[in-house]
Amino acid sequence: GLGGWQPRRATLTEQRKFGDCKDLATLLTSRLRNAGITAYTACLLTRNAGVTDTTFPAVLFNHVISLAVVEGDTIWMDPACNQCPLGELPLGDEATVTLVSADDGGRLCLTRPSTANDNVTTRAVTLMIQPDYSVAFDASIEAVGNYALYLRSVLDGATPDEQRRVIEASFPEVGTRYVVDSFSVSRLNMIYEPVQVRVFGHSVRPERVFRSTLYHSPYLMHRTAGLLDLQLEGRTAPLDLSYPRTIRDILTVRWAPELAVDSAVAPQETRADYSFGDV
Repeated sequence: GLGGWQPRRATLTEQRKFGDCKDLATLLTSRLRNAGITAYTACLLTRNAGVTDTTFPAVLFNHVISLAVVEGDTIWMDPACNQCPLGELPLGDEATVTLVSADDGGRLCLTRPSTANDNVTTRAVTLMIQPDYSVAFDASIEAVGNYALYLRSVLDGATPDEQRRVIEASFPEVGTRYVVDSFSVSRLNMIYEPVQVRVFGHSVRPERVFRSTLYHSPYLMHRTAGLLDLQLEGRTAPLDLSYPRTIRDILTVRWAPELAVDSAVAPQETRADYSFGDV
């Protein structure tokens, strides 16, 4: 009915303690205005639903958010995202054309895109080679931005088995080379702090030894393999439609003192530059 198009009154939404996106955006905008802050509602088409054609008038929006103007700067807010820090939007709202219900009529604006500095994930892995050449690992993930929002949305309220499946999916080598023994998740409800995941596990089988030389690959998480083969010439669409991000990997390999080692050889530093980023 009309509820699919017209937001409820802010007083009704506040009284009922629930509402859809346009109800919540109307309530938030109302509260901001009551506090003397310039604020508006804005209609948009989320990124997973297509691209807004700015040359043809149409009602093709599927979401409503709020916009505040403070000292000439814009602050975008999605009150339907209860895990988003103030000023951060979920991925579906980022860099999208919005129709703002401004005082002088509808105005098309672009929501703020996140940057690689907003979406930082630090992954640290320490691997210990045991006297029998098996490997134990201690891994941690610390994330802010869109990946942190994803982890909060899928881990908060999930059962331990559901959390395990999500965490193991971050380690492609788990299930083939390694097994997860235990894990912990912290700061899920602290939206202004990084999400932290800690994982402990061990290898399925000992590492390979050939002619008294042990060969060990320390890569436990997603790799960058395949980037060198990308064909970027003549592309008409972006290569990555996700979001800009920075991933820092810290790999530490240790071995038991019982293992007599004459030397250890690490790969030479490799750098690759692309139009979409650096590796």
